[in-house]
Amino acid sequence: MGCLLAGNLAMAQELVQYWDFNQTASQAELLTPTISKVAGASILHIPGNSSSTVEFTSNTGQDFGTLNARQGEEALSHLRFNNPVGGQLIFSLPTTGYSDPIITYVTRRSAQSARAQIISYTTDGMNYVKFDSLEVTEIPTLITLDFSNITDTDNNKDFKIKIEFSQVAGNGGGNNRFDNFALDATSPSGDINAPGVSFSPSNGSVNIPVNASFLATFNEDIKLESGVSATNENIAQAFELKLDNKDGEGISFSATIDGRQVSITPSENLINGQNYFLAVKANAVQDLSGNVLTEASGITFKTISTQSLLNRGDLLIVAYRMNSSDRADEFAFVALKDILPGTLVKFTDGKYTNEGIQCPGDLFGWHQKQALRKVK
Repeated sequence: MGCLLAGNLAMAQELVQYWDFNQTASQAELLTPTISKVAGASILHIPGNSSSTVEFTSNTGQDFGTLNARQGEEALSHLRFNNPVGGQLIFSLPTTGYSDPIITYVTRRSAQSARAQIISYTTDGMNYVKFDSLEVTEIPTLITLDFSNITDTDNNKDFKIKIEFSQVAGNGGGNNRFDNFALDATSPSGDINAPGVSFSPSNGSVNIPVNASFLATFNEDIKLESGVSATNENIAQAFELKLDNKDGEGISFSATIDGRQVSITPSENLINGQNYFLAVKANAVQDLSGNVLTEASGITFKTISTQSLLNRGDLLIVAYRMNSSDRADEFAFVALKDILPGTLVKFTDGKYTNEGIQCPGDLFGWHQKQALRKVK
């Protein structure tokens, strides 16, 4: 008599399509997927009856950070969609060989732009069905579109989503912006990949506050390598924080875990102007399918230098030129007190109009590399 062995194959989501929008030499490069495990992924811009455009310049800043970044990359640039009302963005997202797709991306709008994104999808490449209508704010926000319960999106070479833009009374053209657009799905072959982790701040970050906490985000649920569940009581043993680099002196810290995110807090304030190394240790964690992260994965960062405390009136703006062209605005100032080297001063051209603050959060960081003496 034959014996039939049956078991449940543990499956986990993996990254299938991904755009970080950090390639800005041309519009074609900007719209090319950063990662694509299934051929055919693309982004199509349809102007419709509008003057909408996809910008591949003037698309940095805007408070986009490492939210939803899948490779620990910095937010160098993003997709800027000008005058979106009447235009469309169509994302071709073939899921051939995969199931249960989930789409995530980060988005924000300008003060005058469309305040709603209307999401629809197609499984035959032509006929679209409305999926959701999302309110968009001026703060970069993570959006999740879960198609895992729509079986027609599984193993489908024609799966696409369309984003249209709705104007609210009083809005003008402006722009909607997008960053770190990802599609995760389940592979029928099962999960054979070790968990991945990204950090905030990202690798190479500078001017980190000495009282900062740090966030490590895994791309799937984890447990300790021993098989024990990861808890607030034991997760710290999977990480290391050191002076200078991986061979430096260890720094005491505590850690807590909430789902896939681990918060790491040094026991004491860090040292100003000091390099540090933070990482998940090798062979310290595994995913729920038993795939172990066999190599250390981490970041280096540098804390902010000792800062001069500036009060109102310590800096005097003496010139300002605002350009209507693509040239950057320019300004000049004099210091009425000494400023230590390494001091970071943030300026903004945010201003108030009849519709409230314009360009909220737009900051220019000026880093003083040498001591600046006051005007006498």
